[in-house]
Amino acid sequence: MKRILSILILIVMLIGMLTGCEVEAPPTIKEARFNFSVTYGHFGEITTVSGVYVCKYAGLSFSLEGGDFTRGWEGHIEGIEHAGEIYNSAVLICKTEDGGEIFLDFDLGPAHMMGEPHLEESEIEPGFFLEYSNEDHTSSTSGGGSEEVAELYGYKIIDYKYDPPVANTFKFFG
Repeated sequence: MKRILSILILIVMLIGMLTGCEVEAPPTIKEARFNFSVTYGHFGEITTVSGVYVCKYAGLSFSLEGGDFTRGWEGHIEGIEHAGEIYNSAVLICKTEDGGEIFLDFDLGPAHMMGEPHLEESEIEPGFFLEYSNEDHTSSTSGGGSEEVAELYGYKIIDYKYDPPVANTFKFFG
């Protein structure tokens, strides 16, 4: 099995060299789980939401924009009801009287959590956003970010704790 995988990687690298495309090396760590918790307030009422963010390597994908083979990642939240039903790392916390929906965005991204080198300096900071969607969520319009939600609806982040991203390495063989 390892021999077949090595041959496939070699073929993809050869195609990349012949076509001028870059091919990113696969990660050493392909799956990981990250605990997190976010505490927020709403007019004096304190709520803590916690769960596990599960990340997995999804293989190489071809980018039409850059013409390169890049690493693909998947991520989902476990332990929170309705998390990720509409957005990958957010949960609906309330509906407004005017038809909007307020989401708590955990700001989690699988590439960042799995140690992508170009995301090392990025930071995770949860927040809120307000959105107005049509019935089947095929289109939406932004109603504002954390500042607007805090000002209009009284939601604010009090504290958050996340497991750190993995220290991953990326190589073709070994």
